[in-house]
Amino acid sequence: MKIINSIRFVGLRYSTLFINSARGFYLASILGPKSYGIYALVILAYQQLSVLGFGLREGITLKLSGISKKDKIFTDTLSNILSFTFIISLILIISSFALYYFRAELGAINEAMYYSSIVFQIASVTINCEILANTQRILGKVLRVGQTEFSYSILCLLSIFFVNQLGLGLEYLFYFILAINFCVMSFYFSLVSKLFKPSIKKNILKPLLQSSFPLLVLNTLLLLMQTLGQWFVGSYSNSIEIGIYSFGASLAIVAGNGISSIAWAYFSEVMGVIKNSTDLKKISNYLIKIRKFIEILFYITASISGLAIHIFLEIFFPNYLGADQIFIPLMFSILFQNVIFADTALLMSKGKIKSLIITSSIFIIILISFCFGVFNTNILTNAGLSLINSIALFIMLINISVSLVILLLSYRYLKTKLYNNLIPFFRLIIFSISFLTLNRLGI
Repeated sequence: MKIINSIRFVGLRYSTLFINSARGFYLASILGPKSYGIYALVILAYQQLSVLGFGLREGITLKLSGISKKDKIFTDTLSNILSFTFIISLILIISSFALYYFRAELGAINEAMYYSSIVFQIASVTINCEILANTQRILGKVLRVGQTEFSYSILCLLSIFFVNQLGLGLEYLFYFILAINFCVMSFYFSLVSKLFKPSIKKNILKPLLQSSFPLLVLNTLLLLMQTLGQWFVGSYSNSIEIGIYSFGASLAIVAGNGISSIAWAYFSEVMGVIKNSTDLKKISNYLIKIRKFIEILFYITASISGLAIHIFLEIFFPNYLGADQIFIPLMFSILFQNVIFADTALLMSKGKIKSLIITSSIFIIILISFCFGVFNTNILTNAGLSLINSIALFIMLINISVSLVILLLSYRYLKTKLYNNLIPFFRLIIFSISFLTLNRLGI
């Protein structure tokens, strides 16, 4: 990506971040902790239903990075993937009708489940949006993706104002979001429509799904490391705690958006560089440069966000006081995952996905066991500790541990010296723990 386009892209991402933040803050202020918690769970649900894309979002990046769109492999692969996901979308839409019929019964189990039908409908569209957006990224049209996301954020914000002014409920807001997502999907599809020819070929899809499924598992596990706490809090805690935890988690995503967007934009480019090189020393030096850049962003993001959060909540969101104790550890969790994005790209491109899955699975099991223990025993309650704060802290520790293991796996593959290369990572750990400790002490 050219420097000027990189600057424009980062500018667009931060503009989008600003609008998304304004949208989240406005929603939090008009809904209150209880309704905002329901809204956040619904959004989280349809985002995580992207697993029904069977890893093809990631698989298309792995398969087509570095391949020209004029190549027959490109058009055949894209056509088969989209044909397959269109079928999945149709199944989701049909399923949503049954969920709509039983929405009252589902709502009695959990208020957020009342909206299950619209969750399936939005997911049916976003699965294709994600694949089509990744296609543009592979084609080097990252700036176009940034412009589309910017437009999407504005339309979502306007829809919230519209729904609020007319006094409509959450359900109408979700239908507006569905319509906007459909428009985005249609736009992306129009850009590649000439390349698309409906096709379901076993010899193309089968190996692609076989290679993509491990990516699906890995992506799901990494996502769960950030969101599993929100699911447990949503299932066990009261509505106020759900809202506070969800708001803290949303703020953490906002804070980490800058570094996450850079990792997202450069992921396919990094994979392309690694795939086309067999010189381990060259790859190692390339990754070191990336890590140095990300490390600087880590310190800047954590310092500004961590110091501003207290004042921000006191002035604008007094109903959400306590969300800072969720925000800070979850923010560090996101930052640590992005610090090693280039190392993850290295291991994926070199066929080491199995190692990543095993590592992530072990830590997910530990995290699930901890969450079950927290809500089904009185150990932390008797010790006078907040359950939701403890979960956020443990998620941070899990993400630090996973990132460290991935870093070690990367160094093992590159056959580089551990000591010198691990120093920057341990600097980040010391900084994070020190920052968290000072925050707890109120300093």
